[in-house]
Amino acid sequence: MGIVIDTSLWIDHFRPSTPRAVKDQVLMYLNQKDVFIAEPILFELLSNCPRREHSRLESYFALVPLLPTPPRLWREAAQLGQQCKDAGLNVPAMDILIASLCIHHGVELATFDSHFSDIGQIAPLKAVCLARAA
Repeated sequence: MGIVIDTSLWIDHFRPSTPRAVKDQVLMYLNQKDVFIAEPILFELLSNCPRREHSRLESYFALVPLLPTPPRLWREAAQLGQQCKDAGLNVPAMDILIASLCIHHGVELATFDSHFSDIGQIAPLKAVCLARAA
């Protein structure tokens, strides 16, 4: 099956100020077999990281299997976005794309963002929505 690690977990993994308990929590998911990165998540991470960290992160993620974003995914994401709106959910567009990609590839998503569990109520998204450890 496999699991995609969402941007929120990667940020806590790399941020030096993240509490040890949260880092340990994230590592439980990063150390699983069949961990993937998705192109929209890689985009979020690389476009927002400090310039001095860019090369290091690119090298790191070159070792993590990448789930491709097929051309038809954009239409699937648009349909999911409409389903979210119809259900009264206000979900960021990038997260709709990430959810659509996970559904398309039949993989689970590990995240700290609770709106993914809302998406899972209206679409076949398998999301593990974590609460940050204290």
